[in-house]
Amino acid sequence: MAVGITLGKGIDELQEKYLQNGFLTESYMIEVLSSELLLESYRAYTEWLVVHRNLHVARLHFLGGEISETSEQKISSLLRLANLPMLLQELALPVTCNAAYCMIPKKSVVFYAELTKDPFTKCAGICLGCGRRDCPNRMEEKENFPLRFADMTDRPLSYGYARIFSKADVK
Repeated sequence: MAVGITLGKGIDELQEKYLQNGFLTESYMIEVLSSELLLESYRAYTEWLVVHRNLHVARLHFLGGEISETSEQKISSLLRLANLPMLLQELALPVTCNAAYCMIPKKSVVFYAELTKDPFTKCAGICLGCGRRDCPNRMEEKENFPLRFADMTDRPLSYGYARIFSKADVK
């Protein structure tokens, strides 16, 4: 299933206004928080599917992403970045893209959701926050980049969050 999510042009306009007026920290805050809203939208989408369609997301496939050797030929051809303008038109979103395939508004995503009726297949979509160690879609963990966070409150703030929420200066 083709899916598109956008936070709209208002966020881009506000961020641009802050940049033009020299409010770099505030503009960065918008960037970080809007990225979190997009991440939250994946969770909301998967929950909506369960409630309204009795389906589960087996995997999310993003255009221009890595295409595995095991991917079906049909999926591989759909994931070409050159298909983005056609997909945006098909979804009828208030989103366009430029010649470099950057979506406008910027805080927008499109992907294909691989759906299943199997209730034990529950893909979070974003491996970073997923605790399923047995997931066949799980990305490989890299040094200094563990993919499982049991509780975000026990982690030090990332640079972006520290700049926004911490009283101490972060260098």
